[in-house]
Amino acid sequence: MDQFSKNFNKLSIRKGGNTFLRFQDADTTQNIDLLILGSSMAYRSVDPRAFDSLHLDVFNLGTSGQTPIQTQFLVEKYLDKFNPKIILWEISPFTFTQAGTESFIDLLSIRDDYQEMAYMLAYFDNILPLNAFLDRFFFNGLDSIGGVLMMEDDKYINGGYVETRRTSERIPIQHPVSLEMLDFQKETFELVLKSLVDKNIKVYLFQSPVSKSYHSSILNKDLNSCFFSRMVEKYDVEFYDFNTIEICDCFYDEIHLTSDGVVDFNKKLIKEFFQKSWIGKL
Repeated sequence: MDQFSKNFNKLSIRKGGNTFLRFQDADTTQNIDLLILGSSMAYRSVDPRAFDSLHLDVFNLGTSGQTPIQTQFLVEKYLDKFNPKIILWEISPFTFTQAGTESFIDLLSIRDDYQEMAYMLAYFDNILPLNAFLDRFFFNGLDSIGGVLMMEDDKYINGGYVETRRTSERIPIQHPVSLEMLDFQKETFELVLKSLVDKNIKVYLFQSPVSKSYHSSILNKDLNSCFFSRMVEKYDVEFYDFNTIEICDCFYDEIHLTSDGVVDFNKKLIKEFFQKSWIGKL
């Protein structure tokens, strides 16, 4: 049957070595205080070690390109096991603009339960996720998918965080872009948010800081902000866009902070959300 496998997307190397290690870690973790959800702007921007002084057990379940439909899948898999009191959910509007091909293939390449993700295929408007799914189904068990691929500038930190050694770059001016959020992603986001609130979990929504050149290139920021504002009001959760405050200009690409930037951002995030009277009640 290998003669046919060339017709499918090959998963000969795992896209996300960090994801593989994260789920190894997640599968041995339970009963935490704080769960972090979102894309690489979550797992590269929120360091669980920053919460040590608050004596919180933290796990970062962010994954590459994670959109609301992948968040929903992971919440269903891990919420009862983690049993968090608090959730920090990174909600970059960009992740609402597509079905999450990157995230789907990242998860597909490392999870034993990948067949349970088949329902997501209906959301994609390109053939790559289907090809990848069929390749995994017919030709590749986990044992045949090859080794864990790690970026040489990345270091996995227990608790789901990925620390980078990359240094800050001068980010060029970006072309103007309109981030048109898809209806099914907004609907899925609301379903997940409602389910978390109904479980009496304290939810904090945030947008991780991005480079000034990228942020200024987004044409419809106000429209997207209106959607999140409605959700915040409807479900009585807190939301903060960390692009509205001054963060050290430490980015190694358009949207990802350097280690120095993460330290600065995490201090501001903790000050905004966690240095409040309720923290002593946990």
